[in-house]
Amino acid sequence: MGKRIRYLGVLTLAVAMAALCTAAEAAPRGPSPSSSAAVGSSSSVAAPVGATIIRNHAKGFRSDIARAHGFTVRRDSAGEPYGWKPGYVLLHDSDGHPFAAPTTAIPDTQDGDYAYGSCGYSFIYFNAIGGLRGFINTSYAVGQPVHEVHWVVEVSDSAGIGDVTRNFGAEPARFSYQFHTLNHAGYAEATVMPYSFIIESNGTVCYSNEPSDWTTITD
Repeated sequence: MGKRIRYLGVLTLAVAMAALCTAAEAAPRGPSPSSSAAVGSSSSVAAPVGATIIRNHAKGFRSDIARAHGFTVRRDSAGEPYGWKPGYVLLHDSDGHPFAAPTTAIPDTQDGDYAYGSCGYSFIYFNAIGGLRGFINTSYAVGQPVHEVHWVVEVSDSAGIGDVTRNFGAEPARFSYQFHTLNHAGYAEATVMPYSFIIESNGTVCYSNEPSDWTTITD
């Protein structure tokens, strides 16, 4: 799958390589951060030590997607829609948004898959690895398999701002992306942008709450 790379207003296209590993940088060192051609993916989303972990937020519902995945659209007492299946029970996240979870998951809602509601959490980890390069690992973990993902990571350093945009179709409820960056020496920061979103198979639309991490890029 292709990956769009934007730096100083210039849009280029690179081709993603092997799914379970990262590869050497393809973009030249320039006046702003740029990303490698390869994006790794993994079903493991254990956050590295030092990663920034922030809860995602439910900000919408797609009844067409819920129905396409076999969910029945219901409404809670406040009139908000949610996707339901037999064997599921209605719950609410801390913001009051409804979602249905399998009854087998209920005992674990406080510290497990549904501790943050159906929308779960996301994290980002940014680490300098020498040679003016950085390594980014970013991930989400939600309560249902995913219908669609739009994920944008913005990277800034002393020379400017760049972003990496990834668009995916169906994915597991937990998924991570890893890639290299090519930066100028000094302070650099990476942020999952707030318009990054995940649409769960139950129709819930989840948005990133801007997890951010920084590192010091070295020669």
